[in-house]
Amino acid sequence: MLWFSAPWVWDHDDDDEVRRKWETILEAYTSAKLTNAHKDKLIAIDGIMSYLAAVRKTWYTCGMFWKDLPQALCWQQVGVAPAQRATPYRAPSWSWASVDGEIMMPFVWEVAGTTRLTCALDTMTWVQNGTLKTALLCVGRTLALLPPHDRQDITNPRAYRVYTFYGQQVRLKFDNETEELTLTHRRFYYFPVVHVDLEVSGTQVRGSNAPRRMQAVDHNAILLVKNSDGTFSRVGQTSHNHNTVQCLLSPLLAAIQAQPAQLVVLV
Repeated sequence: MLWFSAPWVWDHDDDDEVRRKWETILEAYTSAKLTNAHKDKLIAIDGIMSYLAAVRKTWYTCGMFWKDLPQALCWQQVGVAPAQRATPYRAPSWSWASVDGEIMMPFVWEVAGTTRLTCALDTMTWVQNGTLKTALLCVGRTLALLPPHDRQDITNPRAYRVYTFYGQQVRLKFDNETEELTLTHRRFYYFPVVHVDLEVSGTQVRGSNAPRRMQAVDHNAILLVKNSDGTFSRVGQTSHNHNTVQCLLSPLLAAIQAQPAQLVVLV
């Protein structure tokens, strides 16, 4: 059971406030220890999700509110305990419910300067070997990242690891730390979800006395691997911060924009 120090009273007409309450609930819930996490992970929170779905006038699947997609795909691991992918199968890789560990939702919602880079279309369900599985159908761009990956290990195993793709440093955190070594020689796919442009004025440019406008691009994406049937599975979450004068694209962002939009099936 979850206990909170303050009564949960909010304005039901303010969807942003309700979403923030949900994010707080999710963090507390995923940090708790369930007696039977594999069986109860989604069942135990279904009542709360059903109530909030009615309040928010949306629907939910696999622990994700449809109104929060695609941004919610960028959920992040937090805390100090090692994260583990649930086995046997409990939820699709794109859902926070697929891992055991404390989860935080990203702060990449509909604010000025936010642009969605992918679009969630629909879900598809089927039964495989007696297990109900759910795929998320998206339209977006994937960028293949060929190994070997220039990695710089960070002392703290729960911190982001820094990889270099297209000459740009990208912070990456694997969903399952034990998978990292097995994935080292597989091809990764960078799947951008949203970016936020933050305009910073009064920036001093080297060699010039006059301040100029700086554009800071916070790129949020998930890292995928391709399955033998052409679908994709999430294996990590990434972010790429790029500061540039006059909005020049980094080589990584330019490579992403050069890719054609396609149907991406996440499982």
